[in-house]
Amino acid sequence: MKIDILQFLVGCFNSFTEEQRKDFIERIACEDELIKHVADQIFLGCTENGCYAGTACTASSDPALGLDYAQRLFAKHTAAEEIKRLEEALAYREKECAKMHNEYCNVLRKYDQL
Repeated sequence: MKIDILQFLVGCFNSFTEEQRKDFIERIACEDELIKHVADQIFLGCTENGCYAGTACTASSDPALGLDYAQRLFAKHTAAEEIKRLEEALAYREKECAKMHNEYCNVLRKYDQL
């Protein structure tokens, strides 16, 4: 007798209580191979073998599907970090520009006094 392991696992998963499901999902969510496949879906839209989770056809203010949620969360985090980095760089450049402008004005004042 040959057992279809995938069918067996799906059957087990479907028979889990809500608490067992959450525990199982949390445990496998930490596995490197699973993380890689999920990351591929978030960044590339599918796994290396072309598998993908569903996404909504239109955007919503509160994404309900897992992949939509993951992509939105990543985008918000990345955008916030990038905006902060750019604002810091701009503030530094503005400070340097003001410093150079003041030095330029000082040179002009000295030149006018000669």
